[in-house]
Amino acid sequence: MTIERKVGMGIAGQPTGPGPDVAEVFSTYLYTGNTTTQNIVNDIDLAGEGGLVWIKERDRANTSHSLFDTERGQNKWLNTASTGKSETVPAGKALTSFNSDGFSLGPSHFGTENSAQNLTSWTFRKAPKFFDVVTYTGNATIRTMAHSLGSVPAMIIIKATGESRPWVVYHSSLGNTKHIFLNATTPATTADSWNNTTPTDSVFSLPGHMADVNGAAQSYVAYLFADNSSELADNQMIKCGTYTGNGSATGPVVNLGWEPQWIMIKNSSYSSTASHWILIDKMRGMAVSGDDGRLYVNNSDAETSGNMVAPTSTGFNVRSGSTTVNRTNDNYIYMAIRAPMMKEPEAATDLYHTNTYTGNATQDTAVAGSFGFPPDLMLVSSLSATSNSWSTYGQMLIPRMFNGQLTPTAKDGPQSGGWEAYYAFDIPNNQGWGLYGSQSGTTYLNSTTPWAASALKRAKGFLDVVAYTGTGSGSQNVSHSLGVVPEMMWLKVRSDQDNWSVYHSSLGNTKRLILNSGSSGSSANSIYFNNTTPTDSVFTVGSISNAAHTYVAYLFATLAGISKVGSYSGNGINNHVIDCGFTAGARFILIKRSNGAGDWFMYDSVRGITSTSNDGLLYLNNTQAQVTEAAATGVDAVRPHASGFQLDSDNTLNHSELDYIFYAIA
Repeated sequence: MTIERKVGMGIAGQPTGPGPDVAEVFSTYLYTGNTTTQNIVNDIDLAGEGGLVWIKERDRANTSHSLFDTERGQNKWLNTASTGKSETVPAGKALTSFNSDGFSLGPSHFGTENSAQNLTSWTFRKAPKFFDVVTYTGNATIRTMAHSLGSVPAMIIIKATGESRPWVVYHSSLGNTKHIFLNATTPATTADSWNNTTPTDSVFSLPGHMADVNGAAQSYVAYLFADNSSELADNQMIKCGTYTGNGSATGPVVNLGWEPQWIMIKNSSYSSTASHWILIDKMRGMAVSGDDGRLYVNNSDAETSGNMVAPTSTGFNVRSGSTTVNRTNDNYIYMAIRAPMMKEPEAATDLYHTNTYTGNATQDTAVAGSFGFPPDLMLVSSLSATSNSWSTYGQMLIPRMFNGQLTPTAKDGPQSGGWEAYYAFDIPNNQGWGLYGSQSGTTYLNSTTPWAASALKRAKGFLDVVAYTGTGSGSQNVSHSLGVVPEMMWLKVRSDQDNWSVYHSSLGNTKRLILNSGSSGSSANSIYFNNTTPTDSVFTVGSISNAAHTYVAYLFATLAGISKVGSYSGNGINNHVIDCGFTAGARFILIKRSNGAGDWFMYDSVRGITSTSNDGLLYLNNTQAQVTEAAATGVDAVRPHASGFQLDSDNTLNHSELDYIFYAIA
């Protein structure tokens, strides 16, 4: 079976067309051990197509990289940090089955299922032009081995499974006269492990005298990875390449043509204890700025963090001068896997959910909520009527993309100082978010008061989050992957203090509103959006974009039946219906007067969108605690309606002849 081809987003600035769904062949899945059986559902068909499962505990040192593949069988275990042979796992332990939608685990064994420990799994499905697994018995003679990759392998990893031997790696950037060891920090060396012959789209070559890859009567497994550089941009999903280090914290920049989700890097020139095989991915944290969650393929260390690599919409930028990723004039090899193309969802529940939690003010005790999908953006807010809901640490916008939190009321840059250590995405089991710590005071996210946690997921036509660096050029085009023209955008400098700039299509490209202010704000000024309407692949900023600063942009659009970016004129009449095209009403509503001063009113289903004046609401632009409609407007200002929402008679949100903008989610 070939990879199902679907209409994809394409690369920003390039034509959109059919593309591979990377999510069908690769998955990073985070889970917590439980010492008993557990099914990991990642939608990868291992039972029908075959492939590889790679598992590593994150929290504790001296825990193995555990590799299981369908060719050797579920009870055969290998460790990338060891030269040891394949071990047979007792029945019912470790990985117990390869399934049509993932894999199953038994009780604790070989580091795959430890009690209350956090683990990561990477699953590679066999698929043409992506990945293949080949097993064979050595014969100590020159030979070729057939494979089903369907393209020339760019990386081959071979391990003797019947005896202790190193992991031998072929990489196209090193050529057919060199190899490098996966289990070591040593550089590439000249050797004829590949019979000095470049692999083809059907075979790879082995010598007759290298027992590491072809000893007589010895068993081996080979993992083959493709490179799609020759494919059309929309069809690419994996690349293997090289770059040269410059020792600087600002370079080099590697152009893949697409946004990566998983990267493995090795210094191929230099031998030192710091020349690790580094492995990072977006689920564990691959931040645009701030620390990445990194594991070393060649040892059994626990996960560590550091600012190593920043992903971009077209590749990655090395952000450290360390030997591991960027020693001056050293050569580095890498393998990168594309982030899944954002797909248009079928229902609002696929990408927006709000639930509640009560903090426990206890260090390192998780307060978790499940949303049914991996969130990309968290909006955490107090449900208390006495707290400063939008205080520095009381309510936050927390994106997956970078470390540090932003408050919608403030000009401040991200709140950092280690706050990323107090929350975690993707718990439990890639479906939620959680808190792990406490700070002093009463308004922090883990205080013993009720909170609302709203989760949003990036999706085609719904939401995109873009981090970018200013150029200071006076006019800068920024690529995005929303796939449609953004109708509303929130822009904020991250490295300095300044207002949130809001673009709304009803106001046009010459005006802006300010998210952290209730002012009219809609002044005509080209410095913000350069008097240029965004397109389905780029938006434009003016001279406000400073070359010395980094920025974030949240992009929103109307998605039929799921979300609505719109505007209306107040009429002062009761039961004024705002039709959003929904069938069961709105769960989230944000309203702002656009032709004069007025607060940003925020409603959600947790606080209540009811036919009474007791609905709770927040002002997005100030630190006032949650209030009721009765206190805020004196009437039931916003009420449910199947197609969207409706407004009461003349009030703050429905004054005759006043104009408003809104954003709603079904």
